[in-house]
Amino acid sequence: MSRFPGTKSSGPSGTVCNSPIRGQRAYVAGGAPPALRQEKPMSRHKAKDEGPHFVDVHVGHRLRQRRGELGISQTILGDRLGITFQQVQKYERGANRISASMLYKAATALSVSIGYFFEDLPGKDDSGEPVRPSETSYLAASPKGHRLLHAILGLPSPVRLKMSSLVNAIGARKDDDSDED
Repeated sequence: MSRFPGTKSSGPSGTVCNSPIRGQRAYVAGGAPPALRQEKPMSRHKAKDEGPHFVDVHVGHRLRQRRGELGISQTILGDRLGITFQQVQKYERGANRISASMLYKAATALSVSIGYFFEDLPGKDDSGEPVRPSETSYLAASPKGHRLLHAILGLPSPVRLKMSSLVNAIGARKDDDSDED
């Protein structure tokens, strides 16, 4: 039963109400009956499986990188921006786009210019396709990558060189193993 007088619910096709003309039904709040409905136009939004735009991901990584450099938690940054730490997480992953006003607030809270978030943003190749950022830049911006780099930089130079040789040898071995498959 509908909460409006003279109407009754008819499910997903909309609300059916009594027409002023006896014996006819009018469809409201859901449009025409299912058989007469036109298909909805295509959405301007991307399909869910495409994922976030690489620019949004890049800006998010720069936000995370700067926050890490300053030693600020997501909670503290969220408080400064007037949002929850979960929203900061979504911005950092690129899952949610950062509005211009929020980007301004973030730049102010992190003591950088707005341009900082777009530095090192890859351009387009000769065919006009966007060039994706390298995995190493994202590793360096991640919390684990940031800690790894600081730990490596804290080692004496000869040890760093030996570690580099070891990692290269392991990587070469992995490539050799994948060729045999």
